[in-house]
This record gives sequence, structure tokens and C-alpha cells, in this order.
Amino acid sequence: MDKTISRLILAGNVDDGKSTLLGRLFYDTGTITKDQLKQITSEDIDSYDFARVSDGLSDEISLGITIDVAYKFFETKKKKFIIADCPGHVQYTRNMFTGASTANIAILLVDVTKSLSEQTKRHLFIISLLRIPHLVICFNKMDLIDYDESKFINLKKEFLEILKKLSIVDVRFVPTSALTGENITPKETKMEWYNGSDFLTTLENIHVQGDENNIDLRIPIQFSDVVSKGDHLERFFFGKIWSGNLKKGDSVRIIPSGIETKVQNIYIGNQSTNSCETKASISFTLEDQIDVSRGDMVIKPFNFPEIENQFEAMICWFSLDDLNISKRYLILINNKQCYVKIQKIRYVVDLTTMSREGLNTSVKANDIAKVQIRTAEKVMFDKYSQNRLTGSFILIDEFNNQTIGAGVIV
Repeated sequence: MDKTISRLILAGNVDDGKSTLLGRLFYDTGTITKDQLKQITSEDIDSYDFARVSDGLSDEISLGITIDVAYKFFETKKKKFIIADCPGHVQYTRNMFTGASTANIAILLVDVTKSLSEQTKRHLFIISLLRIPHLVICFNKMDLIDYDESKFINLKKEFLEILKKLSIVDVRFVPTSALTGENITPKETKMEWYNGSDFLTTLENIHVQGDENNIDLRIPIQFSDVVSKGDHLERFFFGKIWSGNLKKGDSVRIIPSGIETKVQNIYIGNQSTNSCETKASISFTLEDQIDVSRGDMVIKPFNFPEIENQFEAMICWFSLDDLNISKRYLILINNKQCYVKIQKIRYVVDLTTMSREGLNTSVKANDIAKVQIRTAEKVMFDKYSQNRLTGSFILIDEFNNQTIGAGVIV
């Protein structure tokens, strides 16, 4: 039986212990290879340098920091996990925004010996903005405060006050010590006062299947190709089901043309199938010979997305150059690319107070702002609250093809 896959994002401040936590997880779940173990110089399990296991890039090891989003994998007897390890520095906020866009679960690591930082608030705001359904707040380095229950309770109260301002549905608090392995996996703990699940069991018990949008069929077309099938040619269309499900014989509509037809055959790889669900990458044929191009979308006949050339969005600005409302940019949304202008800056978020800064404020690198956008052509989308994949986009500099921002439609 196939194991459920959970997509995680791991965020936290510099030196809060993200790399150590990952290394410990990999060790305790048997994910570390023999070659990786050789990087751990000590023979004493209590002094293993677990951070070296996960910081695989040479620059990260030499600098002692994580400098990019690194996707890593581990599994237990119950589930498989894909984890995006995001850098903790303020200047890499854009990396967290990118890594969080497809996550089911956010893990926020907090050093219990430090006060609540602006960067932690920044991470919480992004987790809320990107509507990650589940949040595990991991209070790390409990060994440095002698596993003090009162410190855990006070920190939890402080976070609960901040969370009142945010939209995060499921929040869980887990005290740990990644260095000593305390409360990471199921075993006897020094924190007898803690009556919750250990960190790994907490992750295993989060149900992510219900987080998908299985109602609104959305298949943005990536490309089409004519393939020889025996003595005749067939046109195949390729795309990923971003939401909903598809069955052989289903009536579908192609937008923006509005043409209605039926699904003739569906393939996952080279294997024919009668049905497929959200996140499946498929190829398919249609009963009628119609023109379908990259950027078109397959939907159910009476379940339309919005088709507009103007909308409001929350963006995270990546570029070192400030956002320029007089400049033309490119937008990539649902496999469609066209020119775009930022017509108005509504406000920039002050992440210290979780409040809005004044109107017409400049938007600088790593700022999060609400803006009004106008595209040169009509584009298809859903509100991000309805569909995370069809409601998100990236902004591109037309001259150097660099990604300069990402956003969600509100």
C-alpha cells in the first residue's frame, strides 16, 4: 500500500538548530547513508555533528549557515516526507516564500533561550499568508533551560497572542532538544510534564489528504504533441492536474476558447488509466480535433475560474532593485506568460507589528506588499484562498529573465 506523502517546510532563525534537527531526524529514521555518516567525525552518538548531515553544500558547511532552499527526503513506517529546508537570514525571506508555496505542513523552529524575533514573526506571517494548513511550532534547545515547563508555557502563550492576528487553522506545540534527541522520536523523555506526542509522531498524525481541492478541475496545458498510434496520428495534451479529478469520458471545456468536448484516453506515463486525481502529471486525448495550446486550461463545463486582466495580490519582492510602478514586467501564471504592470501599491506589511504601512510606500527586497496588477492579456486564475496553485504566480524581469517576485491573488 502506497504511503501518504507530506510536504513540509522547515523555517527558523539562524542558529536555532534547523540543520541539527534535520540531521537527527535522518539519523533516527535510518535515512543517513554510510557516506554521510563519515562526515560525522565523532564516534560518540551524544556528540555527533548532525548539522553536517543536512548541510550538504560546501558553502553551507564552511559558512555554518543554510543559504538556499534544499529539498530533502525521509520516511517512517507510516509516511513519506519531502522537506524544504529554508535559510534563516532576513535577506533570504524570498526563499522561504518559494519553499512554502506547496507545503502541507510548516515547521517553525524556535530557540527557547532567545526572545521572540522579528524574523520569527515574518515566518509566521508568510505561513499564514500562504495558507499552509498545519503548523508545528518546535521549541528547541530545551536542554539549555533544564527542560523547564514554565518557559514552555510562557512561550506558548506569547505565540498564541500573535496567532490571534493570523489565519492558521491547525497549530501544535512540541518541546524538543535536537542535539540530545529529546522528544524527537517515541521514547522515554526527561519532560515528564509534557503529555503530547513527540515531534516525529506529531508529523505522522497530521492528516493532509483533506487539504487538496478535489472539486474544481484545473489542468493548465503545458504543451501538445502529435504521436503515431499504429496506422494513425493522435494529438496528445500534457499537463498536471492542479486540482479536481478527471475520468475517461468526462465532458470538459477548454478555456479561453470555450469549446466543449470529451476526454477520450488518459495516460500516466505510458500506462493507460480510467481516472486520475489532483497532482497527477498526465497526457490525454480528446474526442474532437480542436486547437489547445500552452496556457489554455481544461475545466469541467460549468466550473469556471476567473478570466480577467486586473486583480489584487500579496507579493513578496525578491529583487535588490525597488519595485517600479512605471516599469513593465512579465508574469507567469498557470503556464501563461504575458506583460504586466503594477498599477498601485496598496500597502507594505510591517512585520514587527503585523500592521500595514502607509499608502504608496516603496517596495524593497524581501518586503511583502499588497498591490494592484494589470496584465496585457486576460489570464485565468482562482483566488488563492480557493486554490493555492491556480491563485499564485511569479514576476520576471523581461531583460535578464530573473524571477523578481512571487505573489498570491486575494
